[in-house]
Amino acid sequence: HPVAGQVFFITNGTPLPGWDFSRMVWRELGAPSQDLESKNVTIIPRWLALLLAHIAEIFCKILGKSTEFTVFAVQYATATQWYNIDKVRAHVPKCIELTCS
Repeated sequence: HPVAGQVFFITNGTPLPGWDFSRMVWRELGAPSQDLESKNVTIIPRWLALLLAHIAEIFCKILGKSTEFTVFAVQYATATQWYNIDKVRAHVPKCIELTCS
């Protein structure tokens, strides 16, 4: 079986930006909808977040502490991420269409 042991991300087939997917999951998990509205989302420029993460890492290193606000975390959170099912389409000869009513 060529698909044995492989991981597949299953969606409805429409490519979706990473933050849109995260907000959709948060909404389904019960996050207040007003928290997810565009007007209530504060966007920090990537350069500023990277600068603050560098500063946080330096201070934590000096103090002998650790932080989850790292340069790596900022780079990961700000990377362009898209979720799609191209891998499934390449391995499964016929996709099953599901319609929810």
